[in-house]
Amino acid sequence: MGDTVMTEVIAERSLSVVTPDGKAGSLTVQVGKPARDSSPGGDWYCPYRIVGLGRDRIRRVFGIDPLQTLQFLLVVLEPEVRRFASDVELSWLGEADLGLKPWLAKEGNDPYQSDGGDKGSACVTPGDLLC
Repeated sequence: MGDTVMTEVIAERSLSVVTPDGKAGSLTVQVGKPARDSSPGGDWYCPYRIVGLGRDRIRRVFGIDPLQTLQFLLVVLEPEVRRFASDVELSWLGEADLGLKPWLAKEGNDPYQSDGGDKGSACVTPGDLLC
């Protein structure tokens, strides 16, 4: 696969780290802009970078188009971050949930179905996901 090159950063998150000996630090997760793979007939890829704990890792996920690469990235990103920092405690905004997983509608909530009050628009919130 060769060296993965980081493209323009389109999203970034800083996570808090606490080492086993109690030292505080941070870990940065960056998402690069999806790009076309250079191989003939190549699909798209989306690079991501994890920096912290004295390490720097750049990897990528592939998809048929830019949107699919971002969808795949959201599936693999949190497990990758947790593997990268498996020896420390991670948090985001003081919570163990790093906010890196894709949000899913609760069963029975259809964001495209109107309840009559707002012409079918869906409101996404961390607490209720869809309201």
